[in-house]
Amino acid sequence: MTRTTKKATTVATKATTKAIKKDEISPDTISTNKKKPVEPKVVKSAKAKKAELKKDQDDTNKTLDLCLLMDCTSSMSSWIARSKDTLKEIIDQIKSGNKGLKIRVAFVGYRDIKDTERFTIQEFTDDVDKVKNFISKTKADGGADMPEDV
Repeated sequence: MTRTTKKATTVATKATTKAIKKDEISPDTISTNKKKPVEPKVVKSAKAKKAELKKDQDDTNKTLDLCLLMDCTSSMSSWIARSKDTLKEIIDQIKSGNKGLKIRVAFVGYRDIKDTERFTIQEFTDDVDKVKNFISKTKADGGADMPEDV
């Protein structure tokens, strides 16, 4: 063994010993075969594993509440069909773009203060088809006064 090789081996041994003491690598991953390089194995602490598991659980327990509003006065008559389609597209895009996330949707159709049916409301539900069906049945009427009430 040459002097340079002996010195390099000593430095590598000291570095490996320090890494073991710091729990950065596991002693069972150290190779005794001098021809193969030593590949340290990262050892996760129990605390790190627990935190990772908790994060995964938190991600599956998250809920998005989405409330959609729409002007349902007569002035919307020419736009109401397209508005309904757009709201349904928004629901679909949010649902498909957030797999694993619980999504609850609500709808509020509003009219003017003097209208008989001032609000058309579908409460929050995770039944997306129910909300889409509710939106489909919404009609534009009322709003005969000049100011718009939002």
